[in-house]
Amino acid sequence: MHDCGGGSRKFRDTDRASGSLHVAAHKPNFRGFKPTVKNFFVLRTIFPRDGAARRPLHLQSMCTSEPSVAAVDAAITSRRSIRRFLPDPVPRSLIEDILRVASRAPSGTNIQPWQVHVLTDDALRHLSARIVAAFDDPKHVDTHVEDYAYYPREWVSPYLERRRKVGWDLYALLGIAKGDKAAMHAQHRRNFRFFDAPVGFIFTIDRVMEQGSWLDYGMFLQNIMIAARARGLDTCPQAAFTTFHRIIAEVLELPASSQVVCGMSLGLADPNAVENTLHTERAAVDAFTYFHAHAPGGNPETPERDR
Repeated sequence: MHDCGGGSRKFRDTDRASGSLHVAAHKPNFRGFKPTVKNFFVLRTIFPRDGAARRPLHLQSMCTSEPSVAAVDAAITSRRSIRRFLPDPVPRSLIEDILRVASRAPSGTNIQPWQVHVLTDDALRHLSARIVAAFDDPKHVDTHVEDYAYYPREWVSPYLERRRKVGWDLYALLGIAKGDKAAMHAQHRRNFRFFDAPVGFIFTIDRVMEQGSWLDYGMFLQNIMIAARARGLDTCPQAAFTTFHRIIAEVLELPASSQVVCGMSLGLADPNAVENTLHTERAAVDAFTYFHAHAPGGNPETPERDR
C-alpha cells in the first residue's frame, strides 16, 4: 500500500468573542501540508492544483488513508438541516472558499448552470422583511405561488409517511400541538428569516436549462453543504423561498431569464436550540438498492434484491 499521509484532524475551532472561525489540525504529517481552510481536505494533497506535480492515476485511486476517508465521511454524515443559527458572522473569504470548492461539482458538458446570490447584513434583512410581510398578509399571500413543482401533486407511500414523520418530529420538539395553525405559521415564517443565520443564499438558474441541469445543480448544492461542514459551519436548504420568487426577483433585480431554485441558510448552529436536536432517519441501503449480477434467466435462486 502506498503511503498517502495520515494524521488526526478535527473540524473547527471557533473564537466566539471575535466570531472568527478557523480549522485546527493536529500532528499533520503530510509532506508540504499546511493546516489552512483552503487545503482542509486530504484530497487536496491527492489532487493538487493545476501546474503542481500529480500522482499517477493508479496511485490516486489507492490513496484512501483512514484520515481522508474519515474526514469526508464525517462531513457528509454530520450534515443536517439546522433551523436556528448563532449571529456570528462568516467571513466573505470563507464563503468564497466554500463556493470555490463546491464549483467542482460535475455538470453535463461542463455548462455549470448555477448562479449564486449571497445575502448578509442589511440585504438579508431587507429581503426577509419583504417576504415575511407577504407571508403574513392573509389577503394576498395566496397570490404568491411556486414557480415550479418541488413536491409531487399526489403523495403516495412511503413518501407521505416520511414527510409526515419529519414534520411531526420537529413540531414535537418545539411543543407545537397538532392543529395549532398559529404556531405552525410562526415556525414556517422562520424560513424567510433564514433561521437567524448571518448568511443567506438564493440560487437561480437560467430558464432555458432543462431537467439535466437541475440534476447538476443538486450536486452543486450538496457540495456547498459538505464543504460548509468541513469548515465547522452548518446549513439549511430551503425550497420555501420559491413561493415568493416574484419578490426575490424584484429585490435582487433578477432578469426575466432567471428562475429561483431555492434558498439556503449558512452559519454556526445554535447548540442550545431544541430544534437543532432533530435527527432524521434514513432508509437502510438494502431498502433502496438493487444489485444486478446475473443476466435475465440466470440463477433462479438469486434473492429478489440481488439480481
